[in-house]
Amino acid sequence: MRDDQFDSFGEPILRGHLGDVKPQGRAARWTMRAGTVLFWSLVVAILSARALYFDPDFATKFDQLAALSHSVRTMLGV
Repeated sequence: MRDDQFDSFGEPILRGHLGDVKPQGRAARWTMRAGTVLFWSLVVAILSARALYFDPDFATKFDQLAALSHSVRTMLGV
C-alpha cells in the first residue's frame, strides 16, 4: 500500500520534492550553519534589546492615542 502525503490544500506531495533536500558538499553545509547561526543570533539580539529597552508605560501610550483619535473624530463629526 502506498504512503501518500498531502499538503495543506489537499494536493499530493511527490517524494523527493519537499523535505528530502539535504545540503550537498562542504560549502553548502557551511552556508547552512552560517545562516542558522545568523538567524538565531538576530533572535537573541532582538529579544535582548526588547528586554533592555522595555518601557512599562508603553501600554498607556495606546490609551493616549485612542483618546486623541476620539477627539479628532469628534472634531470632524465622524
